[in-house]
Amino acid sequence: MSEFKPCPFCGSVNLRIAGGPVYVECNDCAAYGPSAGYENKVTLLEMRAKAIALWEKASEKTDRANAELASLRGELAKVTQQRDAAETRSENIARQAICLEAQRDTLRA
Repeated sequence: MSEFKPCPFCGSVNLRIAGGPVYVECNDCAAYGPSAGYENKVTLLEMRAKAIALWEKASEKTDRANAELASLRGELAKVTQQRDAAETRSENIARQAICLEAQRDTLRA
């Protein structure tokens, strides 16, 4: 099991710690998280932990954005359905009007 959250872009768990400024990188899509940077008097293990924490934070933001996007797509689907239903009603009313005009013209003749 990976010690990181999956890549927020491709879902891969094929991740690694990389770089001179330490960061988490996805080996599948090449996405990478924020850099833990170079800090004096900080051990590599501390920088590694910081890089993982930054990756997790970025991943959580992406998860929230994806959830909001899914919600907006759901709302768009509802509005699209309502629009399509209104267009169908409008077309039906137009057909009824044409039929009524034809009946009226027949009765006048």
